[in-house]
Amino acid sequence: MKRHRLFTSVVIIFLVVFGASFIWMRTALWLRLPQMITSLADEKINGTLTFSDMHISLTGKVVFTDVAVADAQGRRVLDSEEVDVTINPFKAVVSSLSSGDTAGAVGGCKDSRSSCMAKSDG
Repeated sequence: MKRHRLFTSVVIIFLVVFGASFIWMRTALWLRLPQMITSLADEKINGTLTFSDMHISLTGKVVFTDVAVADAQGRRVLDSEEVDVTINPFKAVVSSLSSGDTAGAVGGCKDSRSSCMAKSDG
């Protein structure tokens, strides 16, 4: 009976600590996450990325709304109402720990109702 109480106590303490750290991490990072995403994207593309809102699920689906991509001269090259990005959370953690780059974790990207401008050479 003593073992059962000890085991139950350890499990409850673990769940409380894990839940509290998850809530703290989410609230601490949630405010900075859009800025982190746009700055990382701006480094990778030759231009700027903007979006109005994003929703993240635990399954690895990230939905961006009102997405706009502009080139280095400030011209809009992509406008979309909604972009769905699928990310493999396990691959993101592993690639982040090994190389620091999580681009390999992106499983796919789907946009809805987008308009794209072709860049002219002249």
